[in-house]
Amino acid sequence: MNMAIAVEIRNVHLSYNTGRKRVDVFSGASLTISEHTVTAIVGPSGGGKSSLLNLVSGIARPDQGVVNVLGTELSALDDSHLADFRAANVGFVFQAFHLVPHIDAATNVALPLLLAGESRRSAVRQASDALDRIGLGARASHRPYQLSGGEQQRVAIARALITNPRLLLADEPTGSLDEQSADVVLDLLLQSATDRTVLLCTHDESVAAKANSVVRVTQDQVGLVAGL
Repeated sequence: MNMAIAVEIRNVHLSYNTGRKRVDVFSGASLTISEHTVTAIVGPSGGGKSSLLNLVSGIARPDQGVVNVLGTELSALDDSHLADFRAANVGFVFQAFHLVPHIDAATNVALPLLLAGESRRSAVRQASDALDRIGLGARASHRPYQLSGGEQQRVAIARALITNPRLLLADEPTGSLDEQSADVVLDLLLQSATDRTVLLCTHDESVAAKANSVVRVTQDQVGLVAGL
């Protein structure tokens, strides 16, 4: 049975101007990712892993080529519609957690709903339910400094998933965690793929091995190479 396509990148060229010179990141890169799968993106630091996530989210626009995400060609959207597309369809998880330090875990998780206009009572209730589902219900009133690194990352994942996005982009989500916490976070990400597509950047080959597929980002002009 053919699986639906979540992400299609065709002949994409991407470069950045550093001020002194142009840095080519991808030259003719192509990639297809199926829906409801976990794809690990591996490669050296500075090789383009985060740039790939930026392309898929529309944060970076290619110099040429096509980036089609969830049936939408991103180049056809202006900045305002692209921001709306991200808000409706994409969740983000980062290595650094990016929790707001002066508010509690439940309110951190509720932030995307509050920004979308949800009432505070409804948003916090949904956030508390989300924390319950990942075993952090008792931490709902705790501020980030009162949580371990693993707990903070789980809160960040709950926040990324609270709007039920179809696509989750995770950039080194286990990079700052001890092995036990990393395993818990990875399991949570893998479970989330039941309802969405997950793209996961990692330096850890053992993390990549648990994904459905692996994309290796190289520093040569080929760009993206499927498989290990």
